[in-house]
Amino acid sequence: MVEALNRLTLRIKGLFMTPKKLTVEEGRQVVDEHYASLTQDDKVEESEAERRKTICDGCNNKVQHFKIDMCQDCYCFIKLKTALKNATCPLDKW
Repeated sequence: MVEALNRLTLRIKGLFMTPKKLTVEEGRQVVDEHYASLTQDDKVEESEAERRKTICDGCNNKVQHFKIDMCQDCYCFIKLKTALKNATCPLDKW
């Protein structure tokens, strides 16, 4: 599961780093499409995802690229990582 997230993150980062620059809307669409592709077996309960996201929202490592929340410690897309069952915070915050 975590390996799948890492591959996805690298793929999405690659999209942002290609010569063709994505618009903010295109970047959000890519993240939203991957989020929508997660199965229920891959996801934590919505309340747990929200708890994790709240922690990330208050973290100094949260940054925005193309108006998409990312962690500058692990370079994850917060919306995706906080929803995954087997994901952990690299700073042990959740």
